[in-house]
Amino acid sequence: MSALLTWVLGLVGSLLSSSVARFVALKIVLWGLFVTVLPVVLINVFAEILQGLMDVVGASVGSGSEPLLVQFTGFAGWLAYHLRIPEGFSLLFSALAFRFTLRLVPFLR
Repeated sequence: MSALLTWVLGLVGSLLSSSVARFVALKIVLWGLFVTVLPVVLINVFAEILQGLMDVVGASVGSGSEPLLVQFTGFAGWLAYHLRIPEGFSLLFSALAFRFTLRLVPFLR
């Protein structure tokens, strides 16, 4: 009886250890893919979408109108740099995105 019990427990232990090893290996592979591959793919997809949108907008606006992006040059550029206007806009838009994200969480309303 003890030999049979030892054999069954050994069989169960080997099955559990192999399934645990497979589970851990799968989690490591998935983690690696989500950390390395997924961000690169998402950035490329978003870049392609934005490039397509900018092409459509540029074609619909036409070449005779003013540009969509404002670039400060000369005194205005110097003043914007020293007043940190680009950093201020970045901070403002980051705060708005954070607020929008928090509003999507249902239990934080």
